Amino acid sequence: MHRVILVALSDTHGGNKLGLMPPDVVLHQQGRDGKMIDYTPEPTDSQLFLWKKYEEWILSIKRLAGNDDVVIIHNGDLTHGNKYPVELVSTRMSDQITIACSNLSRLLDCGNIKMVRLTTGTGAHNFGEGSADFLVGDMLQTFSPENDIETVYHGLLDIDGYIVDYAHHGPGPGIRDWLRGNVARFYLRDIVYRELRAGKRPPNLILRAHVHTPVFITEDYDGFEVKLMVTPPMCFLSDHARQFTQSTSAITVGMAAFEIVDGKLMDTYRFYETVELRTRETV
Repeated sequence: MHRVILVALSDTHGGNKLGLMPPDVVLHQQGRDGKMIDYTPEPTDSQLFLWKKYEEWILSIKRLAGNDDVVIIHNGDLTHGNKYPVELVSTRMSDQITIACSNLSRLLDCGNIKMVRLTTGTGAHNFGEGSADFLVGDMLQTFSPENDIETVYHGLLDIDGYIVDYAHHGPGPGIRDWLRGNVARFYLRDIVYRELRAGKRPPNLILRAHVHTPVFITEDYDGFEVKLMVTPPMCFLSDHARQFTQSTSAITVGMAAFEIVDGKLMDTYRFYETVELRTRETV
């Protein structure tokens, strides 16, 4: 029996005050004598909340995996970039790389790591052309040579015959609650039909991210089941994200794990937390 735990997360936005950051991360700043000195930035309330949940979920995944193989996919936007420079922990680009590496280094503790794959995210958040994604991947591989770590634009992973298609950009949930999932369902069907027309086998699982709103749907094609998951972010709403989501009243953060045994999906674990964003008052 070959059991694999596939871990999926995205949109950690390292370097943003609303993104994921270890409370003990060490950055650098220039001292009064010109020498560089180490310092640890004060984490925001949002960062403390995210890190606490992150550590809880990593522990849960470690217990779930036991001695079995773990495959990790970080599906884009490791860093926040500099296109939207508000709410940054610092203006130094290297600090974002350091934070992103620290975030993923913690995740490497979750079990017997078989492989780690990073996908390139949005150019606005990775300094263009996947720069942050490739740099973080190369640095992690150097620091952890025992692990198989690579960065890709769009991946197709075969886990004992269970096929996973993963990339950063994907469908949103739709703009009406009673139509939630329709956009993603059409997106999934389009992928399946295009693969079938090309004489190819459709993937079993499609992983996407980017829209900062979770979606999870399943379609059945004559007994062949295809799932699409758009993972939630591991960050809170920046000014730009608040505009993009049309002033959503709540944000769901989290990550997911898939238990795959001998090429069959046995169970899906969604480590999600929904947080109310409205300021409640009574007169």
